[in-house]
Order: sequence, then structure tokens, then C-alpha cells
Amino acid sequence: MAWEISETEGTFEGGRGEGTAPTFTLPPVSKSRVRIREAHVALSSFDVEYLNGDHYVQDIVIRLNEPVVTNGAGGATVEISGQLGMRDGGSYDDPFRVFVRVLVLSDVDRG
Repeated sequence: MAWEISETEGTFEGGRGEGTAPTFTLPPVSKSRVRIREAHVALSSFDVEYLNGDHYVQDIVIRLNEPVVTNGAGGATVEISGQLGMRDGGSYDDPFRVFVRVLVLSDVDRG
């Protein structure tokens, strides 16, 4: 077993009338000339802000889905998606921006 740690990040906007926390997809993590046996993700850091003035915060949601691993002839890719949102009450109706950084732990086979 050889474990490698990678990082990916992205900034997303939401809150334009969605009834639930919107979904997001981060840029994939790619590895050349390896096969990934399994991958796990962990939230490393985040930053949130409202885009239309000052609000109190009732809820911040950041959920990561199970990563999707694709092995191909040239290497492997790990895709990360999830849900994120911030609200001051009711639904996700106030515009917001969320930055997330995610760590990816990959069990790689170099054979």
C-alpha cells in the first residue's frame, strides 16, 4: 500500500432561490501512470460570505460525497462533488460564495 495526499479547491456561488443547498463539483485530481485502489476525501478548509450585505448565519452546509475513482490506460482520476450552502433562515435565498479546499487520500498502485 502506498498512500498519497493531494489537494483540490474551488469557489462556488449559490443562494439564488435554491430550495436546498446547491451541489458542486471540484476540479478532479489526476495521477499519471498509476492505478488508484481507493480514495478518501476530507475537508481541509473553507471560507463563506454573503454577497448582498450583512446577515446572521443560521446554517452552513458543506457535505462531501464519496469520491469517484476512474482508472484508465494513462493513469487515474478522482472526482469530488458534494453540497454546500449558507442561509440565515428559511431556504437558501440570499446569494453567497463558498471557497472549499479538500484533501484527497489515494491508495495508489505504481505497478
